[in-house]
Amino acid sequence: MKAVVIVSSLFAGGAERVSLELSRFLAEKGNEVHLFVARVSKRYPATYIVPPNVHLHYVPFGTDGNLTRPLLNAVLLKRLTNKVNPDWIISLGMQYKLLKTTGLLGSRKVLLSERNYPPKFYEEKELDFVSKCYELATMVVFQTKEAADCFPNVDPSKKKIIPNAARVSSNRWTGLASKHIAFMGRLTRQKNPEMLIEAFVFFSRNHPNYHLDIFGDGELRKGLETLVEKRGLSAAVSFHGQCSDAVERAAKCLMYVSTSDYEGISNSMLEAMSLGMPCVCTDCAGGGARSVITDQINGILVPCRDPDYLASAMARVADSEELANGIGRAARESMARFSAELIFKEWLKVLS
Repeated sequence: MKAVVIVSSLFAGGAERVSLELSRFLAEKGNEVHLFVARVSKRYPATYIVPPNVHLHYVPFGTDGNLTRPLLNAVLLKRLTNKVNPDWIISLGMQYKLLKTTGLLGSRKVLLSERNYPPKFYEEKELDFVSKCYELATMVVFQTKEAADCFPNVDPSKKKIIPNAARVSSNRWTGLASKHIAFMGRLTRQKNPEMLIEAFVFFSRNHPNYHLDIFGDGELRKGLETLVEKRGLSAAVSFHGQCSDAVERAAKCLMYVSTSDYEGISNSMLEAMSLGMPCVCTDCAGGGARSVITDQINGILVPCRDPDYLASAMARVADSEELANGIGRAARESMARFSAELIFKEWLKVLS
């Protein structure tokens, strides 16, 4: 049995969800798993439910405006880690600075995992720091080859490419006759939801009875609501915010649309494809979408920042039941290679 520490947080997000699912999988395989959760308190409640066979530790990794807090955090993390004495420490795209400050990075077996497309996600100084962390790490997991190639100084033998797992849902796509279009994701610059709104403006000119359902929240929401009102689409666009049943509700929509400028492998895209839902996604930097979607076969890829092209692709799905059914069926079938059992077995291989 291995003792494993996973440093994470429990807010809605790809890295956090993978942390939780990996924790569950490793625990079910007989490993002693400790989840060190960042920034969770009465003020910031956990979004996810932690399995009972995972040991949960709340660690106040935030600064709270206290200049001495980072040092105190490092001391606390090192103390907890020494108490558990894990065979591995895993951190998925977070707390690298803290791990380096403690001296744990370089002195223990540490697996770091990049969950995004580095040149777009990090500022230049951050990218240099992350690169040094990856050089010190025992192993580094990337979602795509494109992300792994961003770090030529990291020993190739340390690099492992493991995509996200497609979460299996009991739901199936039932939206062939629907006139609703679903977006699931954080409302941030990276996801470029403004492109979605502008594309829907073009799309609506020839498809006036369609409705856009936006599941997710973020700092751009107010601006997007203003944009929708300005474009005269208030009755045709709904902002549902962060909701636990987003996938179930999206399954009743005609199609899923993703407009990210850069991405690892989108969890919401995998969830939509697992439903057997037609997906229209930007061929974004990072290569996540193109590593999963074969254009016109199990989804449709469109250029980034081209709302006119996106509107045209959405119209093709809306106007052809044959196309919608075909790419939806192929999408579901293509998810077999992204099953949780297969993907997390790859993590087990790395840890062994």
